[in-house]
Amino acid sequence: MDRPRHIEDLADELLSEILSFLLRPEPRPFNFLPGLTAPYTLSSSTRGLPSEANSDLDRFRLVNKRFMRIGTPQKFSRFVVRFSEEGFRRLEHLLDMQLACYVRHFTYMVRPFYQGSGWPQVLSGVGIDEYRVPIPVLRSRLKDQNSLTRINRDQALLQRAFSSFTSLKQVKLLRLVDKTDENLEKCIRGGPLEGTVVLDWETACTRAITNLGIALSESPCKPIQFYTPHTHTITRKMTTKLLQVPSTLFPAIASRLTSLDITFDPMTDANTNIRALSTQFHAFFNAAANLTSLHLSSLTYQPLPIDHVIPSTLHFPRLHTLSLESWIMNAEDLTSIIRRHSHRLREFKLHTVHLLDGRWKDVLSVLRYEMAVLQRVSLVHVNYSRMPGRDYEHGNGRVNWLGITPGELRARTVDELGDDGVRINSDQAWIWAKWVMSRPW
Repeated sequence: MDRPRHIEDLADELLSEILSFLLRPEPRPFNFLPGLTAPYTLSSSTRGLPSEANSDLDRFRLVNKRFMRIGTPQKFSRFVVRFSEEGFRRLEHLLDMQLACYVRHFTYMVRPFYQGSGWPQVLSGVGIDEYRVPIPVLRSRLKDQNSLTRINRDQALLQRAFSSFTSLKQVKLLRLVDKTDENLEKCIRGGPLEGTVVLDWETACTRAITNLGIALSESPCKPIQFYTPHTHTITRKMTTKLLQVPSTLFPAIASRLTSLDITFDPMTDANTNIRALSTQFHAFFNAAANLTSLHLSSLTYQPLPIDHVIPSTLHFPRLHTLSLESWIMNAEDLTSIIRRHSHRLREFKLHTVHLLDGRWKDVLSVLRYEMAVLQRVSLVHVNYSRMPGRDYEHGNGRVNWLGITPGELRARTVDELGDDGVRINSDQAWIWAKWVMSRPW
């Protein structure tokens, strides 16, 4: 008779596959919803310290050396670092233990920087007692901030880590808010400390993005997905910072990314700032051959030439999702972008995009008849933004879409969609999207 079979007889690959199904999901260490201020706790699997054994995965690894070898890649596949001395000590420990090669998903959680001249008063407890702000926590965070930034310890460790992350697939940058900072913000607002104490998100995020960019340029891995629910916002301070970055750094970063989300913040001299950065943007996007998803949002409330950001002839060979939000642009520029990606683009989203010149019916015609693999179109709050003092020819005026069937919609021509060249209502934009997708083939 054959001898009894035991779990040890299974191949390592099969044990690893079984392990991935048996492990119950770990609690999420943070929530991706913007504005959440509940305290964050990290589970044992995200802390990434070899000495911990609080989860099923940890206990599996302690069975024997073979199980340790099989479970270790899953144990350290996700690693979370907070901007703190303790957080970077954990990262350094991971590197010293030569476990960085297993990290596939890296999350960097940043806090607002403590800025201003009023911190001696805050740390002495002046005016914050009623808000229950723990002074030892503030003192520790301010000390961490100064020690990490003074000698660029955060940048050095991120560079060292990313050069060792040989399996890296995804990077997340998240903003961390807890009750301490929330209560401190309430204390500052409208009180005697206002103006002398600042919780500065812009400086913290600018430093984090810059340091991650430098670290990414040294990573042996590509492509890498870069994700953050709080978008990369181009402000005046960020513009100044980007102009100081060596131009060779942008292509090195861009070639590693698969997705990107950029927002241009409201600025009184937005055109000047974007024009100043056009060389950097062009170098970046020309090297972004692995980009599959791109979202560009402009909150400047003024027309911006999109070719200052994306070269007018540039084609992303792998792009399947394109999203544009809050842009004022010409129909010709918009159709040019669409046509350059007609053979691969599957999802196209426009939100609050207004045409300064040209007609929406020309854009709709390209979307319906020239997009080979398009699967989804979203048109939300699209409209016109006409220059005063210019005459525009009206189309056929309003169309009553009530009761129209899919078959009737498919039979309509682009000139029968009611594009009058002046105004668009939300129902009209919604039916236009349906018309685009009711293609005859």
